[in-house]
Amino acid sequence: MNLILIKTIITDIAEDNNGNIWFGRCWDGVSIYKHGKWEHKYPEEGYPVSTTNAILQDHTGNIWLGSYWNGIYKINYHNDIKDIKKKERFKISPNPVKNVLHIKNDNVLIKTTQVELYDVNGKLLYTNYYHSNYELNMSSYPKGVYIVKLKYFNYVYTKKIVKE
Repeated sequence: MNLILIKTIITDIAEDNNGNIWFGRCWDGVSIYKHGKWEHKYPEEGYPVSTTNAILQDHTGNIWLGSYWNGIYKINYHNDIKDIKKKERFKISPNPVKNVLHIKNDNVLIKTTQVELYDVNGKLLYTNYYHSNYELNMSSYPKGVYIVKLKYFNYVYTKKIVKE
């Protein structure tokens, strides 16, 4: 086996209709085991996805790659890569908030995300885990400024929230 695959985190494995095995890799693109040889697609070489979280082949033969931070990409038989969807990681609303803060995860894959609420002094007030959408009840917190941190894998998304 190739040392590159031993020293990396594999995020997904899929076999295409031609018998090629696709390996999604964390921070390091995708690898394809094709006819007994390895082919690697790296972000620094122009491959658009650093971490490939999902791999699927549709009925027409296109390979779809899902990425947590870079959207969806489609690869056809000619290895053309097309950016299908790239959007903001999280949507947090309303801001300012009165009672319930809605946290929406519009990413390709639904993965566990940690939500943390801090006061302006950096004191952790609340923490929990959720999947695609979450409602944070802020009715018991006094008016003021808060920081919401959303953590997934090695990523941290931070947003300032005003409580009315």
